[in-house]
Amino acid sequence: MISPTIKAYKGEDPYLFISYAHKDSDVVFPEIERLAKSGFKIWYDEGIEPSEEWPEEIGKAVVNCSVFLIFVSPRSASSVNCRNEVNLALNNNKRFLAIHLEETELPVGLQLRMGDLQAILKYNLPVAEYQLKLEQSLTNLIEPKDIVHSSSSFIPKYSTNNNAKSTNPWFYAIIALLAAFIIVGGFFYASPKDPNEKTDATDQHQSSLHEKDFKPGKQWIVPTLQLEMIWCEPGSFMMGSPESEVDRRLDWDNKPALQNEILHEVKLTNGFFLGKFEVTQKQWFVLLESKPSFFSGDNLPVEQINWYEAIKFCEKLTELEKSKDRIPNGWLYTLPTEAEWEYACRAGSTTVFAFGDDLSSEMANFHGGFPYGNAKEAIHLIKTVPVGSYDSNNWGFFDMHGNVGEWCLDWSNLYKSGATIDPKGGISGSHRVKRGGGYNHRGHLLRSAARSRYRPNEAESGLGFRVVLKRMPLD
Repeated sequence: MISPTIKAYKGEDPYLFISYAHKDSDVVFPEIERLAKSGFKIWYDEGIEPSEEWPEEIGKAVVNCSVFLIFVSPRSASSVNCRNEVNLALNNNKRFLAIHLEETELPVGLQLRMGDLQAILKYNLPVAEYQLKLEQSLTNLIEPKDIVHSSSSFIPKYSTNNNAKSTNPWFYAIIALLAAFIIVGGFFYASPKDPNEKTDATDQHQSSLHEKDFKPGKQWIVPTLQLEMIWCEPGSFMMGSPESEVDRRLDWDNKPALQNEILHEVKLTNGFFLGKFEVTQKQWFVLLESKPSFFSGDNLPVEQINWYEAIKFCEKLTELEKSKDRIPNGWLYTLPTEAEWEYACRAGSTTVFAFGDDLSSEMANFHGGFPYGNAKEAIHLIKTVPVGSYDSNNWGFFDMHGNVGEWCLDWSNLYKSGATIDPKGGISGSHRVKRGGGYNHRGHLLRSAARSRYRPNEAESGLGFRVVLKRMPLD
């Protein structure tokens, strides 16, 4: 039997209470190790000193935990201790997650109490998908103010999450400087305009100049939202990954990546503008006047957005900008195709990432415990960060790797072999493409070629988008 190496957490920070059958220790202990490595604080009964009063300590730990997590198996389902822990947790309205290690018929009492609660069927999922789903579920269950950060000397540049807590003296010095800047610079700062606000003289001036200011080949800033866009020239690139690429993503049936990432030439015959950053919560609020995100901050990427909502944002932005005569006829804001997204992500590179063949969380926001290539393990923030907190790629795009995954326009489909021109993905399907990987993903899921898919009505804290502006073909 595997011996435990993690001590039960004692302190004021939020922690997970782990309930399990001791006969499942060989399976559960590695899970505890992995969760602890990911930055979660853990309480479980093997981690307390044997001299302590176990029933009293266990009861206190259940009542004071932030999330109650039970590993379900026939052994735990028949355990009186586990049933007592479940009942105590539910009686105290604890946030609850059940991990089913194997198919298990619950006793009637547990069926009644646990039937509608969140559960993950570990036995029915590929390992990588299960681990990702577990960490995302726990992150969503723990309120933003409760999130535990891994210790690291690395702090992303410009990182100013409103939920973060810090006692570092530099933190207060930076706040003081920012306050001074706001006081002095406030006289010159103009915030994005309410789209319902009447057009003023400056707005009219911008509108009258749109034919001169809006020009393919130049940077474009959407006046309504101050949304910066970069022009991508027409061109060709190799889309997908070579068979030798390490951790090349499996296809959606968990089979070898035959056509899922098959390397093929793509030619894009039309240039397009693409958002320099992921759409922020402030930009979303200015246009749609709602706050859907799990994490909160004006300059954080908007998330918990499904595909239909992202399209709605683009359609409203197009309608508004056309009504103000800021973009020519035939142009519209929408989501990038998968090919356009990868073209901009690679920015002329042929390596695994835009930055090379290695990736650590000092270069992008993802699960730093699982770097890629020869990179070393680093911090796992377990949250989104303000857009632009890391270096851009060679074309000036930020956060194409990590922070939040990004919706694409396409229905998901396997690649066709051979060169293609202006591909648009499948003409129908059940899932839309997501690219880029998010703050809670492992390094290999952030590769330039890595593909994922979600049902268009799905939304989560690691899923956002950026917009494209382009001339639509006549067909």
